[in-house]
Amino acid sequence: MKSLIKTIFVFFVGLQMQTFGQNAKREIVNESKTFLAYLNQARITKHFGVWFDIHHRTTDNFVNRPLQDIGRLGVIFIARENLRITAGYCIAYNYPSAGLNTSKLEHRPWQQISLRQEYNGIQTSQVLRLE
Repeated sequence: MKSLIKTIFVFFVGLQMQTFGQNAKREIVNESKTFLAYLNQARITKHFGVWFDIHHRTTDNFVNRPLQDIGRLGVIFIARENLRITAGYCIAYNYPSAGLNTSKLEHRPWQQISLRQEYNGIQTSQVLRLE
């Protein structure tokens, strides 16, 4: 009985949220962006390695204006051959938006867990990153 009441409550709360959201006007922005990246993992010992990646992102017809540069460095702990835990430091430079002169430099700690699996010869990789 309690689960039925909870289900009905969640349904009606969700219904109310839907009706309130329909009145908002949408603004549609079309942007063309290009992301270029180099990613590298290097194993140092049986259980440790290093992670390095660098990104350059552009916008306005894919390449007319720089958008963001990102560099990450991290230490990888190899728990099993298919399970890796990484933590590190990231620095991101955000270029000014069109018509503005403000830029922003961000310092970000980051962590990720990656799990690699194989099913009938097909290899998959799931990555959960917190930045």
